[in-house]
Amino acid sequence: MQDRTVLTEKPGGSAIDQLIVRVQNRVILGENEPELPIFVTNFVSPRLYLASRARGVQISTWQSAGISGYAGLEPLSYLVICGLLGLAEWRCLIGNPLLIEEDFNHSQPSDCLFSSRPSKPEYAQLFEQPHICGSCFDFYCCLGAENEILALNAFLARTHVA
Repeated sequence: MQDRTVLTEKPGGSAIDQLIVRVQNRVILGENEPELPIFVTNFVSPRLYLASRARGVQISTWQSAGISGYAGLEPLSYLVICGLLGLAEWRCLIGNPLLIEEDFNHSQPSDCLFSSRPSKPEYAQLFEQPHICGSCFDFYCCLGAENEILALNAFLARTHVA
């Protein structure tokens, strides 16, 4: 059954804040893992998100209305997808101290959601038929982000209308 929770403005939190809390509550953290920081900002970035060990996941809303509108996604669904992509990368980073940003570069041009685009508007094409390629699925699962990848695939299956 699909979660039909309606996010509304409430004292002490915006709809985005409530969404982030819901996403954080669904990500299983071990007892010794750091607190999960997810930040949603309007910073100008050529990427959908930035993940780092020190700062957590930063999701950029810059140009997100155009991308989500082009893809036919609700803006909050778009942000959840970006957040889950970032959480998968963050999970790998905190679990594997030798990984660096370049390790996450897609090996070949692809329509996989983890592939890079030269500019933010070009990411809209990835959302036409959003998916995670087999190589990325295996890569992220092997590095400890299996829960995040499975959650992302389940969310994509529930959310996107092709």
